[in-house]
Amino acid sequence: MSRIQIALTTLTLVLLSINTQIVTLTTAACQPTTTLANLGFTAQAASVVNNGTCKNYYATNGACTSPWSLINTLNTNTNWLKAQALNANSFALQYINATIYFQTQNGVITSSTTVPTNNSWFSSFSSFFNNLYNRATSLFTTASSWLQSVFNNNVNAVNACFQAWSNVTNGAYCVATSSSTVSYITNSLTAATPLTLVVDPTTTGNALNACAPLLDTYCSLTYGISTSNSASPFNVTFNWSDNGLLAQDCYNFRNQTNCTTCTATLNTLWTNLFNSAWIKFVPSAASVNNLGSFLTATTASAPINFKPVSQAPNGVGITLQASTAVNGENVYADGLASGQGWVIYGSAYSLLTGVIVALFALMV
Repeated sequence: MSRIQIALTTLTLVLLSINTQIVTLTTAACQPTTTLANLGFTAQAASVVNNGTCKNYYATNGACTSPWSLINTLNTNTNWLKAQALNANSFALQYINATIYFQTQNGVITSSTTVPTNNSWFSSFSSFFNNLYNRATSLFTTASSWLQSVFNNNVNAVNACFQAWSNVTNGAYCVATSSSTVSYITNSLTAATPLTLVVDPTTTGNALNACAPLLDTYCSLTYGISTSNSASPFNVTFNWSDNGLLAQDCYNFRNQTNCTTCTATLNTLWTNLFNSAWIKFVPSAASVNNLGSFLTATTASAPINFKPVSQAPNGVGITLQASTAVNGENVYADGLASGQGWVIYGSAYSLLTGVIVALFALMV
């Protein structure tokens, strides 16, 4: 490495160090004007608001931006989360396709394999699924109970997962736009995540752990690694990385999930994974459809030939860092007090009205 390269690397590390220091407050204060602007808000002097918005802070310490602009942002976030819940359900269906694909690759399923006619297991989720009977869903009924449970758990966890992600998101925005003493990091070199809040990992991580089944599906379909079982769901590992989670992230979650004394570490993993604008274990609709096209191609191709669609954040978001303090900020509770209405995510109705209809045509 040349002297110039060494100097530039050193300068970069110094700048990162300068711009990632934790700011600890002893008296309540608003976020810097530039931080609020980067999040899409116009700064104002802290003003008490008693309309039910972010009442844990706005009603006492005051709002540092217009509450209506905050409400608009939270509504926009909610609509984005609804779409992500749809993608999560679509992705779960690809787990069925992947099971048939890999069993075919491994010679377990052949063209002469008898297709079961009893689909009572699949239809038990909702009458909506009654119209999805085909070779893939029928053959999946013969898969091991463990593989079926991954799909079951994903479908059953979608609403709880997105409720948790929504509440943590709302809480983070309430804290970010109010006068508070919550510690934070301003990431001035990272435009997509200008703010990291230092929060309580116990309450945050415990809430986000509702997403564990979705993460299990992601790791299974991206690397052949299950986070709920030490065995590989498809009897092979592979690398279909899409710029979301790393394979090591999947191993880390698996190690902590299957450990009875690792709850604190698991909560920290979930807290540090959070990004209000990027759920890294829920691929986009384009990514899901791309995977579906590969798995259900008339002429199957080897796993090494799959080219995933790369993930990216949905604009600017807030991230979290697990606090080492005894009493960190409970952003989940702040979200419950945000004033936002209750939303049911990933319902059968939303499936019927979304792009998932196109996905079903991909299933063999």
